[in-house]
Amino acid sequence: MGYSLSWLACRGLPFEAVTSRLSLRATDRHDAFSRAAISAQTLGDAWHLVIAHRCNHRIIAAPSLAALSAGAEVVACAIEEHVMYASAEHWRDGQRIWHIEHCSEMGENHLAVEGSPPACLAQCVAETQRLQAEDREVGWYFEIPLDCAKRLVGFKHDEDDPHIDYDRFQALEPSAPERRWWQFWK
Repeated sequence: MGYSLSWLACRGLPFEAVTSRLSLRATDRHDAFSRAAISAQTLGDAWHLVIAHRCNHRIIAAPSLAALSAGAEVVACAIEEHVMYASAEHWRDGQRIWHIEHCSEMGENHLAVEGSPPACLAQCVAETQRLQAEDREVGWYFEIPLDCAKRLVGFKHDEDDPHIDYDRFQALEPSAPERRWWQFWK
């Protein structure tokens, strides 16, 4: 079935500011990677990683990323593996620097790039073209946005990293109870 998740990594703010700007708060619970609906862990190089179930979760919506990146740097990814969709974007000081997206429904070699892409993009594309030529059965272009994000942050959702404790992600929850659509009286 595959992953359906969103993640972001923020550098330049304390962890409490990251969660506050995302309207989240830490709980006392710790879970394994991707068990809690929303969870977090601090990575090396002072990146604060926040992971949420669902592709295109509200934490990576443009208004959230603009607010979070004010005075900071943010890299965000959306992943929907069962349809081979992946996107990555980089924000700094409230502005999106670049956005890279692969959607297999647009073609196996589809790649949409906006803004000033990272220097690593050309190398990622060249590596992907080489791999695609060797094995046409695999949708290698799906990896390009995720590989670009990994080169900045050091994290990729489906790769093991010995510096990450995959059993100790801190569970997060909304700082204010979310109103259900059907609870119009609240």
